[in-house]
Amino acid sequence: MSYDPEEDRRELEAVMARLPRRTPAEVFAEIEAGRRAAANAPWPEPSIIPMPEFPAFGVIRYPCPLGCDWYHQEAPGLDAFGPFVVAAPGGPHAVSAALTASANERAEVYRQRVERALVDHYEAAHPGR
Repeated sequence: MSYDPEEDRRELEAVMARLPRRTPAEVFAEIEAGRRAAANAPWPEPSIIPMPEFPAFGVIRYPCPLGCDWYHQEAPGLDAFGPFVVAAPGGPHAVSAALTASANERAEVYRQRVERALVDHYEAAHPGR
């Protein structure tokens, strides 16, 4: 069995020929719609979480913003995430929505955990600030 790059090229061209062709005006309209949606999107909720440091691969460290030696360290790749549920007749959009919902839930739990660690530190080490 040998590899034939020409066969791959012909197969790719056949796939590309079946794809719908969009006009430049359609592409521009899609870009403009995305730009308008981004401009009208609400601002993110303010957070007390400082910019993180990355002392080692897979480790995120949040130092005390007041400059003391304290930090909160996370290894987010080690967080277990449970199964996500997709409705039986669901297609790719349902799977995408389920993955997005699961990721948003995990991100919120992570944010709350880091903020709680910072608040606890402030209360213990910097009372009244």
